[in-house]
Amino acid sequence: MTTKLITRSEKLQALRLNFISQLPGMMEQLVVDATGGGEASPDPQALARAQRQAHTLAGTAGTFGLMEIYRDARELEELFVSSLQAGRAPESGLLRLRVEALQAAVHRVLLPRKAL
Repeated sequence: MTTKLITRSEKLQALRLNFISQLPGMMEQLVVDATGGGEASPDPQALARAQRQAHTLAGTAGTFGLMEIYRDARELEELFVSSLQAGRAPESGLLRLRVEALQAAVHRVLLPRKAL
């Protein structure tokens, strides 16, 4: 029986691919929490969840070298933090722009995978 040794690089690549495969679901949940899931405006708990999701997304994307996702998720996180500190929902136009920028960055990462 032959045992294949897996290098750190291969392990990291596998983790990166796993993260990328989870991006659609992560984005879907973030959008629901950020926008209130069709409600007039999201409640503070949903905004706090969206802020944590954006934080996690930014950190993990940065770890795997997905710098456009990192940057856009970080900007979205900062919008949530400032809104939560002010005790109000983010301005809807700015929120939409930040979410759309992040969605576009995610799409650009996923597009090559769909072609495979």
